[in-house]
Amino acid sequence: MLRSATDLLARHADEPLSRNAELLEDVRAEISRLEHIAAELLTLARSDTARLELAVAEMDLRAVAAETVRRLTPLATAGGVRLILDSTDQLRVEVDPDRVEQILTILIDNALKHTPSGGQVTLTARRHGGDALLTVQDTGEGIAPEDLDRIFDRFYRADRARSRDGGAGLGLATAKALVEAHGGRLVMESQQGRGTTATVVLKLMSTPSLAARATHLAGRQSHQPARE
Repeated sequence: MLRSATDLLARHADEPLSRNAELLEDVRAEISRLEHIAAELLTLARSDTARLELAVAEMDLRAVAAETVRRLTPLATAGGVRLILDSTDQLRVEVDPDRVEQILTILIDNALKHTPSGGQVTLTARRHGGDALLTVQDTGEGIAPEDLDRIFDRFYRADRARSRDGGAGLGLATAKALVEAHGGRLVMESQQGRGTTATVVLKLMSTPSLAARATHLAGRQSHQPARE
């Protein structure tokens, strides 16, 4: 698509850009999509080689959940979908806030794409024993069992399980890698016709050790990928 669009622009190089505004916007959108794919591939490659770094900080997960919902609400509204945050428990964790927001963005964006107008996507942040649970639940079409078994496979795309807007099938694989980089788990459950639920499980903080405090000061931490 990018090659075709740029070839067309080249043929009309003597015309003002305003006459080819729609074509130019297509080029910009395609570049943005390719940049996004490249970033996901880099994240996965670093995860595979245990070189994915996390800027870890102590925080309450409610803050990153609220910010992600605030940022994605206009997208949900444009699609006629209600995006709701349900969060009352204090959830103190040691995480990379930017990476956690990236995880939630992937999960919510995926839910919005598969929820029809008039539907609802709910992000719930709650405590369960010693864990913090971040749950993204939608009222979309759900995922077939045969697709659910492969939902985290890289580049795997199915009509009901993967993006229908030109995605490369890397989003959920990236989210899973980032969750595991934090020592957590990502679980997907779905029923066809009733929607899908994605749950991120992260360990709550205990009293910080001296080593943990030193890690905060350093601000960077490498990880070893969690074992399946």
